[in-house]
Amino acid sequence: METAVPVDRTLTPPSVSVCMIAYNQENYVAQAIEGVLAQQGAIPTDLIIGEDCSTDATRAVCESYARRHPDRIRLLPSAANLGVMANFFRTLGHATGKYVAFCEGDDYWCDPDKLLKQVAWLESHPECGLVYSQVRWYFDSEQRFDRDWGGPESGETTLERLLEGNCIPTPSVVIRRDLLERYIEEVRPQERNWMMGDYPMWLYAAAHAEIRFINEPLAVYRILDESASHFRSFEKADRFCRSTLDIRRYFAGRYAPHLLPRLEENSLWERFGFAVHYRNAQAAFSLCDAVRRAGGRFDTQERRALRRRTRRMIWRHPILWLTRK
Repeated sequence: METAVPVDRTLTPPSVSVCMIAYNQENYVAQAIEGVLAQQGAIPTDLIIGEDCSTDATRAVCESYARRHPDRIRLLPSAANLGVMANFFRTLGHATGKYVAFCEGDDYWCDPDKLLKQVAWLESHPECGLVYSQVRWYFDSEQRFDRDWGGPESGETTLERLLEGNCIPTPSVVIRRDLLERYIEEVRPQERNWMMGDYPMWLYAAAHAEIRFINEPLAVYRILDESASHFRSFEKADRFCRSTLDIRRYFAGRYAPHLLPRLEENSLWERFGFAVHYRNAQAAFSLCDAVRRAGGRFDTQERRALRRRTRRMIWRHPILWLTRK
């Protein structure tokens, strides 16, 4: 595990473009903007806010900040709702800094030296393409902070590690813009049906550059009841899992084909876990069989618990045994 980096206040910093997408976040977006404006160390920043035709007061809040800080904030309002992915790539397309950082409208930065720490490392390590840190989880409905999250359990943040699971929190990232431009030109992610804009960027960065992890929370990741990666139904969770597997197939196929079988099995386990969690008996039964056919082993306490819970659900739905293929 890597440790925090010292702050070099003698750095003559290059510019950073901060991309923020916002939709119906009137209660949070001011805190997100303030976290960017509070950055110290004379880092030249331009904050680009892609406001996606919110139905609440989000746009009014963003307009107020843009009027007060016309030299630092560029507001991109939408005439109609574009959706998360289209708004993300539209906002990213306006980045002009040497580096690009991210902070969605419901997250915020909690360290005024965040950019200074990360830019200092990138400037002194040209082989490094991306710097990220831990984030502090905040459960909004319970109004409480939870554990710090982010980073590998041990060792470096490699492509193989990221293919097994994303450990890079979006609001913690600073990445080189030229690396992002190569990614968009080569991969053309805006033309793919992926449900995530950030995770593929991290995979591309790991395939082409070194990644640096700062082992301290520089941002707060707000967990809402339902968002792009938190769900209220098995169907939404399953779509997200399938899209994640599509992303992993693409990058593993290009850079690490030996990992493909393991990634396929891991995805089955992930979908199986969601089916059990949401008590979808039919899906759990089907995915339990799929795991078994794929050679999956129920050799851990967690996996055996999934099988037990599936069996209990099946006894309440005996018709599933009769329709089993």
